[in-house]
Amino acid sequence: MFWLLFSVICIGVADISSLEEPPQLTFVSGVSSDNDATLVVDRLSRTARVMTAASLRTSLSDGSAPVDEVIAELMNVGGTDFKSLENMDISKVNSFVDGLKGATFDASTNSLSDAITDMSKMRDLWKSIGSLKDIPDEATYKTLSETIKKIDTSVLTTTITNIIDLNNDQKIDELKKLLTEIEKTKKMADYEKISEVLNSMNVYSMISQLLSLSKTSQMKEDKYPDSVKSAIASNLDLLSKLSSSDKVFQAIVNVVSLEYESRPFKRNYTSGFINGFEDLEKMAIDIKDPWMVEQMHPGTKIDVITDLSQLSDPMNSLRSQWRKVSTPTLFENVNRVLGLHSILFQGGSSKTEESLTSVIQWSTSCNMPDLDDVYGTSISRLFLKVQKVRRKIDALISIHSLSNEIKDITGSASIDNRKLKKILVVLQTQQDILEEGGALRKADIEVVSASQITHLKSDSNFGNFEAALKCLSNENKEFEEWRRRVNVVNRVKDLQNSPAVLDSVKQGVNALSKEFGPLASIRSSIEKMKENGDLEALKTLKDLDKSIKVFGESVYAIDLAKKLVERSDHFESFVVDGNTFEAEFPSEFGFFEDIVKEINTFFSGLKGWLNQMKIDGNAKLADFSSLFAKLNKINSLSLRKEETKDAINEIKNSQKDQKTRRFLENFESSLSELSRLDLEFSRFESSIKAMPQAIKDVSSFLAEEHSSTSSIGQWLSDNSLFIIVALFVLLLVFVVLLVIMLCFPEQAKTLQGFAAKVKCCRKKNHPGSATPQSTPGKTTSKDKERTASKDGRPGTSASPAVSTPGIADVSSAPPRRGNGNRPTGTASEIDGRDAASTGSGDTASIVFGAPPPEILARGNPLATSRDSSVVEPPVAAVNGESRQPGMDTADHTVGAPTIEDAKSTVFDKEK
Repeated sequence: MFWLLFSVICIGVADISSLEEPPQLTFVSGVSSDNDATLVVDRLSRTARVMTAASLRTSLSDGSAPVDEVIAELMNVGGTDFKSLENMDISKVNSFVDGLKGATFDASTNSLSDAITDMSKMRDLWKSIGSLKDIPDEATYKTLSETIKKIDTSVLTTTITNIIDLNNDQKIDELKKLLTEIEKTKKMADYEKISEVLNSMNVYSMISQLLSLSKTSQMKEDKYPDSVKSAIASNLDLLSKLSSSDKVFQAIVNVVSLEYESRPFKRNYTSGFINGFEDLEKMAIDIKDPWMVEQMHPGTKIDVITDLSQLSDPMNSLRSQWRKVSTPTLFENVNRVLGLHSILFQGGSSKTEESLTSVIQWSTSCNMPDLDDVYGTSISRLFLKVQKVRRKIDALISIHSLSNEIKDITGSASIDNRKLKKILVVLQTQQDILEEGGALRKADIEVVSASQITHLKSDSNFGNFEAALKCLSNENKEFEEWRRRVNVVNRVKDLQNSPAVLDSVKQGVNALSKEFGPLASIRSSIEKMKENGDLEALKTLKDLDKSIKVFGESVYAIDLAKKLVERSDHFESFVVDGNTFEAEFPSEFGFFEDIVKEINTFFSGLKGWLNQMKIDGNAKLADFSSLFAKLNKINSLSLRKEETKDAINEIKNSQKDQKTRRFLENFESSLSELSRLDLEFSRFESSIKAMPQAIKDVSSFLAEEHSSTSSIGQWLSDNSLFIIVALFVLLLVFVVLLVIMLCFPEQAKTLQGFAAKVKCCRKKNHPGSATPQSTPGKTTSKDKERTASKDGRPGTSASPAVSTPGIADVSSAPPRRGNGNRPTGTASEIDGRDAASTGSGDTASIVFGAPPPEILARGNPLATSRDSSVVEPPVAAVNGESRQPGMDTADHTVGAPTIEDAKSTVFDKEK
């Protein structure tokens, strides 16, 4: 019957896998639309790649990102020492493998080694149990037995048989009858309560194993002589000499495992490249994506990040070369052999005989009782019967869960053959379980013999056993160290029985050592990249390194959650097969129930995350921050790979039936496939919490302009206070000087030659000043020099222009012309001779300088008081120009010689 069960399940699983949509697991049902999560993941992934590329580009150029570390992260083997692989010394690997093959161990140590191993298993089992408080009491057990007897499934199973035998049209009527029977059986018992009681009895399987192990794990002081302790210490010394600190061993394991096992690592520089170097080629598309462009300031130019795409081809070439060598067989063998190296090299407490003696004394003090075999026999027999009932209850619950799908088919106008086929596969599988070994209501769970077990909590002998288990489960570092080392010895013994494994490792590593040529090309490309490109626009990213890393890790977590849910059918097959093994081999697979619970909890968390990933298609990047505000922590999922593989091997060794062995191999293959997935979600907790702020930081950066001149702008911003103060001081100095020149000209008399320059400046500042014209008449070379010194144009004489009434400044009034026979001279002559003279403070004397001695001999014409009230009479026209009274300033009095007269006198004298 057992083999019939296996064949039915195999057929059922095969049929299910062939359907377009396999049955959905309960732990992933209710996930929101895939399109919602896809939109979020796509846009955040695009942003993560752009920001990570920009950050990585600058970090490579300034040397803050080590080249080999970046290469290792992009190749998805983070932490791998490439230098050790390139300079690999094959002789070290061969020496280690040959040492394992040739190691000899003293046979007298086997008994003590086995005792340490068995005690380790006991400690683990008891930690899983914790206590016996949840074992059902006698009254609960009797109630369970009576309830089971009331569940009649005969009509239900008969109806299922009819459905399977009829054609599709007739199946619909029978399915309607089945719905009626399902509702009837649902009312026969509280199935949730029954499952709770049955689950609490899983502890019986572990108790049975504890009782069995207690016979072989007794470590008494008088049982092991000193010679045995010395021999086991020598065994460990022999293996310790094979270890070394060479990083090449772990590097080889990392590279060979790349295609077959998930090895999560910390991405310090490439967090946004969730697929490693495969993402490099996407950046050229990313920076042109319409949504991405909308998030960036129009002035920002970051095309330089696409330079990273040139690393894609050589990295792909390197991975292809690794794949040629890294076969599944080499992966398994390398992990078995070189994996031992890291264990051997681990530090630990002393492995002397004295420490082993201390461990044996500790074990003796726990005083493990030698219980009668009746305990183990009774518990084991009862557990097997309870497990059969549990399987039938689970099958019935599974049929009940199909009621909604059956209603959909029977209520539809047309038959959905795909859905119908799926339902029929499940119905037939569960019907076989219900009928196997007789009807559920006739199941005998031996209430009478169970009383001995339900009273375990009050049994004094078992109480002593429980006390000893608690003692042995206490922490003991010395024991844990011996446990680890003995485990290594046992693994080496297993390898020695498989010499082909050791030989394949030597051959595989030798081939792998020749496959690291492209590393030089990759490094060269990175070095050239450092020297090219304008990175000014990206330098401000240094302040965002932490936010970019958080952003990339969080996007990776959401993307991974989505991918895992999409592969839920693989987990479904794994759970179904594992439950079958747990039912048939409870001693070996009793732990599998805990794995199923973890899977359900894990996928419930993933579902919660994905249901939060809903956002409008027009949302800006900053709007995505709200999606991460309420995400719950998801713990890592452990499939307990090594423990499960040990259970599989133990069953395979005891089963000679080829069908059973093949079924076990398929289950092991499923385990290996799921182990390749990254299930370590605990490491994302801090990044998910920081993601809302990281999104805001990244959004703000993209919204600002970043160009090659941004560094100048940044400098101006950083030194704004200094610049403002400096400009203010300069402006103040300029204003003071200007005020002095324009408003306090008398203060300038102390400056040699300053008067002429001030006059020039004032003429330029008065729009009413006439443009000088050439004066006819003969001028000397000295006149030209003087004229040039005034106007700045050599050889040009200054001449008076038409005056404008109302100008109250003598310096801006045109000089008077003479009678036509005298040339009109320039003021520069007087200025030049008398620049050093000081006058009485009159404006004219300040501007033009003091009159020459000839004028002073006739009396200073400018010494007349400014208060004179005499009105100047009209002046006759000169050369066609009329003069009006009041053209000259108040400095002039009627009949007094003018400045022009003074100038003419000087010129006459020179002639």
